[in-house]
Amino acid sequence: MQDREIELKFLLPETAAGRLHELPALSGAIEAERLQQTTTYFDTPAFALDQKGLVCRIRAIDGKRLQTIKASSSSGIARHEWECAIEGDRPQLDLLPKARANAALRKAAISNALAPVFVTEIERRSWMISRGAALIEVSLDRGQIVAHHLSHAVCEVEIELKSGSPQDLFALAQELAAQAPLRLDLNPKSRVGYRLAAGHDDVDTDPALPKVTPDMSLGDGFRALCMACLRHFMINEPVLRASREVEALHQTRTAIRRLRALLRVFGRHVKDDELAELRDGFKWLSRVLGAARDLDVMGAHFAAHRKTAHLSANLDTKRDVAYARVFEALDSERFRKLLLDFCAWLEIGPWTTTKPRKRSRGTFEDICMLEFMRWDRKLLAHSADIDGLDPEERHDIRIRAKSLLYVCGLSQGAVPRSRHKAFSAYQKALKRLQSILGKLNDAHVAREQLRETLGEGSRRQGDASNASLDEAARHAVARHAKKEDRLLRDAVAAQAQFAAAPRIWADD
Repeated sequence: MQDREIELKFLLPETAAGRLHELPALSGAIEAERLQQTTTYFDTPAFALDQKGLVCRIRAIDGKRLQTIKASSSSGIARHEWECAIEGDRPQLDLLPKARANAALRKAAISNALAPVFVTEIERRSWMISRGAALIEVSLDRGQIVAHHLSHAVCEVEIELKSGSPQDLFALAQELAAQAPLRLDLNPKSRVGYRLAAGHDDVDTDPALPKVTPDMSLGDGFRALCMACLRHFMINEPVLRASREVEALHQTRTAIRRLRALLRVFGRHVKDDELAELRDGFKWLSRVLGAARDLDVMGAHFAAHRKTAHLSANLDTKRDVAYARVFEALDSERFRKLLLDFCAWLEIGPWTTTKPRKRSRGTFEDICMLEFMRWDRKLLAHSADIDGLDPEERHDIRIRAKSLLYVCGLSQGAVPRSRHKAFSAYQKALKRLQSILGKLNDAHVAREQLRETLGEGSRRQGDASNASLDEAARHAVARHAKKEDRLLRDAVAAQAQFAAAPRIWADD
């Protein structure tokens, strides 16, 4: 049987799980029988199905076997799925409807190579709730995902639309989220399972590129890119909470910066009454993450040089405060509401039903080429006299370059293969310019922070240790000033190379 699964998944603290059924939003819901579910996920040794956005699993419930095939889509809440009862513990792909099953599943080489990859062991409690014409299932899953020697604890709430509209689904989700500390999680259990199977239970530094194509609509393409950023954030945020790793913070911040870049570059095509407030929310989150990241970068700069290595210890208190603010933000109702509201906006926001303006018509490739050209022209114009700009103006150019670079990288699939070589050359030149401007900004920020340190030193009572710190700070200020001069010369050369890079939209 083919179906279209429409659901939202949330993480829930274990301490709140036992009270879920008491929430007012579930008043009048009918509880189903509790189930113990053991689900085995299958793939080839090279994870061929996962690479194609497919999931193959067999779920054991009360001695019966249910085979399910799921296929990803551009939506964050909907996936295609095919289910059927089977005998035995091996996938039986011949039972899939030929006209509907993905061709990859019918290749004998793949079918014969399928083997267990990971297992989920879940206790599920479910409630059915009626809302007008809608029927919605709310499930509480508790258990674990196991792959080899690694495991991951599960405490999740799934809200699945059985009948009705996505508006009904989001309305109930927002009601539940206002009554319990639910955190939206767009990564299915299979995503976590595959990471464990690959030996990863730490920071994800290499997120998969979104599956977009040139002939997609603007809505499908834009939604797929945004969802990829959210999934990258959501796979790393729990790692940040558990470990306070520098790289985990960096990856969560990068995911939000990529998302903000998408909203800037494509913003005029999806603009509606809700977008400005959502952008403000991600700006707030980015600032909180950025404050902690800046201190991490500065500490690394200090630690890299013998004469300033001991200065890094003086940042510890500031870093502790900045990280505390990060965790306060991630635990806040504002953050949880922002993620859910944004997901709702992507799926059912006013922009999704508004007749597109003339400039927003065409394929996703058309829109990408239009925006790449528009942003490129502005970047060229603003960076033409780069050595004559002040640090703030250069930083603004760097942000523009970074935004364009993020969107180019995420939108790779929207570019026809015949243009990939030229597009890669363009991105390489853009990346070099952005990288040098980033180093230039880091050096400037570090120098200003050191000057602040010197100012604090002048207000302290003088002693040998303070004198040593001040001398080291003065040395670092001079070193960073020389570094800025060298980087500025490099930036001029990089800008010239960027101006000469090929443009794939030149003939459009």
